[in-house]
Amino acid sequence: MRIYFSILAISLCLGVTAQAADVISERKAGFRGNVAALKIIKAAIPAGDTPAIAAEARKVADWSSRMIDYFPEGSGEGDTKALPNIWTEFDDFTALAKNAENAAVELAMMADKDEMTSLGKGLGKLAGTCKACHQRFKE
Repeated sequence: MRIYFSILAISLCLGVTAQAADVISERKAGFRGNVAALKIIKAAIPAGDTPAIAAEARKVADWSSRMIDYFPEGSGEGDTKALPNIWTEFDDFTALAKNAENAAVELAMMADKDEMTSLGKGLGKLAGTCKACHQRFKE
């Protein structure tokens, strides 16, 4: 019976480790998608491609609205650059994610309205929300 519980405990630990690794991989993919979207937006602004700007900004908004779900307790170990204060200051982390979402929605709306003179400033604001979070919560 003791062997059974030992095996069960080891299996549970391995399962938790695998789940943490999966969520880390998924959140890295989300952030890579975010970076790709920002690069597309940056290139689309001088080209005046407002449909692309709006579409990519909405992708960033969508990721930002879901991002915190990819930081469950216990996912700070392993192949991650997430700092431990994400979990001790989770309300602040959540607020910064919401700032990014709002800035991305605002940028998409600017693009929808063809507000060409505001797009660069909107992208700067969005990039600033990313930077603010990275400075505080990423190594």
